[in-house]
Amino acid sequence: FLDVSCLDYYVRESGIDTQTCTSSNPCKTLNANVIVNNINTADDYNVYIYDKTTLPSTLTITRISPVRRFAKDSTSLSSFGDIIINETNTYFNVTGSILFEKIKLVVSSEGTNDNYIMFGSGSSSEIELNDC
Repeated sequence: FLDVSCLDYYVRESGIDTQTCTSSNPCKTLNANVIVNNINTADDYNVYIYDKTTLPSTLTITRISPVRRFAKDSTSLSSFGDIIINETNTYFNVTGSILFEKIKLVVSSEGTNDNYIMFGSGSSSEIELNDC
């Protein structure tokens, strides 16, 4: 018997952050409580982006395995899922492992971020971009 837990969350521009972040009740941003509170659990972790979302504050990823995965939802019509960073000094702080698949990272004019959107700050940090 193999027990595999997987946390799948969904976000879209028209979502609501107080939702459960499921495919039928997506959240709006990557800072929804359910996404942030579970980002470093031992479970498989996926965030699917239907169209676009924002990163309102820094998100810290410390978990090395399994990788934290951010991907475009396969049912959406868009080619890429957009992550918009529009706040100053907001970024992905990675001391663990993160994977982006079919994601376009967009820094708006308000988001200077001290010239970075991801920061690998650990000796075993892994940042992987696939088809981005």
